[in-house]
Amino acid sequence: MSVRYLHIEHFRGIKTLDWTLGDELVCLIGPGDSGKTTILDAIEWALWPRRNLHVTDADFYGLDTSQPIAIEVTLIPVPEELATDGVFGQHLRGWRDGKLLEEPEDGAETAMTIRLEVGEELEPEWTVVVDRETIEPVSIGAKRRAMFGVVRLRGWHVRDLTWARGSAFSRAIDAEGSGGVLTKAHREARDLVKIELDDLAESLQAIGEAAAEFGAGTSAIEELGVVLDPAITGLGEGALVLAGSEIPLARAGLGTSRLVALAVQALAAGEAGILLIDEVEHGLEPHRVIGLINEMRRRLGGVDAEMPGGGRVFLTTHSPVAVSEIGPNGVHTVRSEGGVVTVKAAGDDLAGLVRGFPSALLARRVLVCEGRTEMGICRSLERKLWIEEEDRHTFAHIGVETVDGRGSDNAPKTALRLAELGYEVLLFADSDVPLGVGIEELDQAGVEVVQWGEDLATEERAATDLPIEGLVEMVQHVIDNVGSDSVRDSLNSRLEGGPRLEGDDPGEWIDQIGEDEFRHVFGRAAKKNKTTEEGPKPKGWFKTIDGGQVLGELVARYWAALDGTDLKATLIRLRQWVYQDGS
Repeated sequence: MSVRYLHIEHFRGIKTLDWTLGDELVCLIGPGDSGKTTILDAIEWALWPRRNLHVTDADFYGLDTSQPIAIEVTLIPVPEELATDGVFGQHLRGWRDGKLLEEPEDGAETAMTIRLEVGEELEPEWTVVVDRETIEPVSIGAKRRAMFGVVRLRGWHVRDLTWARGSAFSRAIDAEGSGGVLTKAHREARDLVKIELDDLAESLQAIGEAAAEFGAGTSAIEELGVVLDPAITGLGEGALVLAGSEIPLARAGLGTSRLVALAVQALAAGEAGILLIDEVEHGLEPHRVIGLINEMRRRLGGVDAEMPGGGRVFLTTHSPVAVSEIGPNGVHTVRSEGGVVTVKAAGDDLAGLVRGFPSALLARRVLVCEGRTEMGICRSLERKLWIEEEDRHTFAHIGVETVDGRGSDNAPKTALRLAELGYEVLLFADSDVPLGVGIEELDQAGVEVVQWGEDLATEERAATDLPIEGLVEMVQHVIDNVGSDSVRDSLNSRLEGGPRLEGDDPGEWIDQIGEDEFRHVFGRAAKKNKTTEEGPKPKGWFKTIDGGQVLGELVARYWAALDGTDLKATLIRLRQWVYQDGS
């Protein structure tokens, strides 16, 4: 069963939401109070498989009960039992090419829209709706809503490991045709602490296999059975619990019990179920998060294949591991502006960012560096200048993430896409080559751009503005890494007539050709040099994060001496954006 379209009105923090889903595993990310969990709640409520739903005034947007809660979920395919004329056959719709059709058509998938509405009387009403004047909405009961197989893993998931009415464990057992066993178990439990029920063997085996596939580990699920939980007083509902080696699984570690509960829920939902998982990483080590996501993907159509139907599993996460593993088409950002909530897929344009810097998508603000040099500079300035010298917070503390934009063509495109997804973005780039996106377009999208003046690369800017002592240190760093002969030869190859550099002392080199000329020649060589003692090098002397950090440390060391330079003025603009304090 797949959700293809979701509409929400006046539900908790969501005033309105209209969302057409694609074919991917859906992982929602976004800042607190953006509506991620509320979206999961809305899907669960619309497909609520029980008769009673507890609603309070707090569930209405702005506590305004005069505006009803309305949630519509459009699903495909429609269960055969519901598609007949005697049931909901007159209320079927169509779905084709990402669009909802009011009537089924040839070549379109058959769809059904379930609407939940709650007025000020707090009485929920579920109906099947179509937008046709001749067809009135018709009520759909809990038993038929249960056919859509929605299950929710949440903080109180341990209840789903107990044999209580409505729990996933009881539904999974009942699905195996052993509904009468519970009465027998309760009678035997009066005299037995350990309960051995042969009728459950097949069901317990299926649960164990599913739990292993979800990554629960074999030790925790050995010898699955049903026991009387000593922590529960009396013999009422929930006193009988799922156990491994006679130990209640609800008493296992958080991650293990959560994975077992999810496996039980998946069995209870069946193959067509819709799983809703809030904070998928909760209680799980990174390898378990990866394993769980891939098990979900496998169940939806294969690890490497696109999943058929899409939207069967909805996750929320704050984990970079989960973001990276799910990938750019499954990750969706959630943003709220005055209660109007939007959901957008990251998309292939951000594939490199999702894989290389997944934590950026979990930040509120992103500093996109043109390349590794700029990224290294930011790292050094953060640590050596702004934290140690100026007693400011770390970037992480204030919700800023720094990423490598991978060049003058790709970096502005990344910045632009992030801005479209609702992030605050600054692009930090040198100015020696044109950007792949025009400044005007970036500005219109809300991207702030910080560049050096005078059409210079970062290395040229540093070589031009650092005081003479800093320039000598910059040159000496290169000499220490590639050798004085290589550096001298590279600089001499760029000199047009006049004196040539001799010896190994960078201070003497400056005297030999003059400071201005040396700054100019060294800056060009640092940007484009391709020769080292070991052979060819892909780019210049500082085109690495480590190289950028060296430049950043030099800037921090000589910060006071940089007054009046473009280098300092540009970095102050960068600092003002990061810390938003105008300083």
